[in-house]
Amino acid sequence: MRCWKELEAKRGLVADLARECRNGTVTFVFGSKEEMLNSAAALKEYIETQFE
Repeated sequence: MRCWKELEAKRGLVADLARECRNGTVTFVFGSKEEMLNSAAALKEYIETQFE
């Protein structure tokens, strides 16, 4: 997945976000009506598979 490559390049920042997710509620928001362009869902999936 293209966006996962981008997230790998920022793994430290994503790890910080993953810690925040474990500590409480985090809301991911995206502004496209096109589901295939949903970067918030991609970020959520990445965190769930890589950090949990």
